[in-house]
Amino acid sequence: MRAFWLGLGLLLQGCESATGVDPVTEPPLLQQLPRTLSSDELAAIRANNTFAFTLLDRVVESEGDANVFVSPLSVSLAVGMVMNGARGETRDSMAQTLGFGTLPQAAINASYRDLITLLQGLDDRVQFTIANSIWTEQTFPVAPSFLSEARSFFDAEARALDFRSAEAVRTINGWVNDKTGGKIPTILESISRNEILFAVNAIYFKGAWRAQFRPADTRPATFHAQSGRQQTVPFMHRETKTPYYAGPDFQAVDLWYGAGAHTMTVLLPNEGTTADQLAARLTSAEFQEIAQRLAVIDVELAFPKLRLEYKRSLNDDLSALGMGIAFTRRADLSGISTAADLHITRVDHKTFVEINEEGTEAAAATSVGAGVVSVPQRATVNVNRPFLFAIRERLSGTVLFLGRITSIPGAS
Repeated sequence: MRAFWLGLGLLLQGCESATGVDPVTEPPLLQQLPRTLSSDELAAIRANNTFAFTLLDRVVESEGDANVFVSPLSVSLAVGMVMNGARGETRDSMAQTLGFGTLPQAAINASYRDLITLLQGLDDRVQFTIANSIWTEQTFPVAPSFLSEARSFFDAEARALDFRSAEAVRTINGWVNDKTGGKIPTILESISRNEILFAVNAIYFKGAWRAQFRPADTRPATFHAQSGRQQTVPFMHRETKTPYYAGPDFQAVDLWYGAGAHTMTVLLPNEGTTADQLAARLTSAEFQEIAQRLAVIDVELAFPKLRLEYKRSLNDDLSALGMGIAFTRRADLSGISTAADLHITRVDHKTFVEINEEGTEAAAATSVGAGVVSVPQRATVNVNRPFLFAIRERLSGTVLFLGRITSIPGAS
């Protein structure tokens, strides 16, 4: 039984000056997309967000008191590229897991292509790029149609390498390091003899908070961790007009970047409700409703500075969500190659996020291996206990990252 590996990396980074946005030069707030979304784009966004919250629920349930930070878009793009080589029940299970339901493969491919195009270049104050690549073992015959679809629908570059040479690992890692601004310096430690293909996706984001946190206002306060521990951590403070919504058992606040196309949405459970309980019930539809109910009011915000590295094997999660057959010898990935029986061997996910006065910096890498209410006028939001957050493209609603923070890493 031959095997192959696929990997992808995704980077989200935001930064800005520490002095705040000059009201004279502050860009106009973007209120709508430059064009109407196509039916394929709408299908991709619905699928991505459906998958996002089912994945979050599954991972949160399994992680106990540990912090969680995942990129559903990263995982979707990785599995989506592999799905082009899947057939029959294997392909159908992957489509269902990713939220596409019974949508035909041609429409799924078009939806990925259109979404990749849409998400880039929306805000000239924000850098956002998506890069894809396919790396193959030079002696293994890969179906030309598989590579053609990767180029056409994922704009992927394709290269053949000698996987028996150490230079192959350095080459792939160098590409990932370059495309992720150095945040994911390596995605591979080595290549085993039964690995014949890697698919790599990288997304880079760099933006500025639209309303700044002043470093002079940062001061220590207590974060009440889920374990019961009280941590002393630096809290950032700002008081400004901010999109806000008070739900039945949570507060939601939107922190915009640049001209407002990209945002971080924070969901803070009320006392008596846990972040786990909120994550367990939160769906794509409810999150969309929350986003629609956000209204700009005066918000006094206290938010902890945060730096987190996270990693997880997603084999069990994706199997539990419906695509278990792809990890077995019954898998049909003959669209990639008929020279050997292939199946997915592992899906490894690594992420990084740092939130400070300047902005947000985050990265994710996923390796997919296959083988042989009424609106208040003012609110105070003190994020001093476990919370959920999403980094998303606001105008289309596309979720890029999701997290549950139960404690502040490195805090005393």
